[in-house]
Amino acid sequence: MAFSTPQDYTIRPGTLPDAAAMAQCNLESIRVAFAELMPASWLHAPSTADSYLTKWTDHLTPRPVPDGIHLLAETHSDSEPARVVAVANAGPLRPYIGLESLDRATMLQLWTLYVHPTAQGTGLGRRLFLEAVKSAHETWPACSDKLIVLTFEGNTNGRRFYEKLGGTLWGILPKYPLPLGGGNCDIATYEWDGVAEWITKWEKGSR
Repeated sequence: MAFSTPQDYTIRPGTLPDAAAMAQCNLESIRVAFAELMPASWLHAPSTADSYLTKWTDHLTPRPVPDGIHLLAETHSDSEPARVVAVANAGPLRPYIGLESLDRATMLQLWTLYVHPTAQGTGLGRRLFLEAVKSAHETWPACSDKLIVLTFEGNTNGRRFYEKLGGTLWGILPKYPLPLGGGNCDIATYEWDGVAEWITKWEKGSR
């Protein structure tokens, strides 16, 4: 399965041999996007790089029953090797402190969406967002009531991106403990009611 995208990019499911490239893309993206939000000592620490490699290796390890959709976008050229420039994953809503009132059995979550700085402004982020949510919805059709996305409260560009796609602010999770030893940060939670209807809108380009 692969999807055509603008600017000579291809979106496809990641596999275990892609783990290192996806981890590197993820890490290089957050080093730019979150430079003012997270300590540089953490963003550039070797232990952080190791943690991201471990995370993506775990995501991409084959399982009898899939626990998530893990997609990458890569360049394709006759003269240069393919390069991973965006990553995303999605699946059923995970448990979070502060979101206990939400019915996780009926909701999807976009867990990760990062576009490398060299590929931003191309429309790739929107396309990858759509394909990740669409693939997750096809895999878990019962999770159709709501889509949830969490991002840093201070992530102005990311929040604007989700708002342009129709997301509404559900609330702020204060001082939320971040994974992989990233400390604590206020988290903005966005929601979209009716996943199938939103997928149709995004495919038509009406949002």
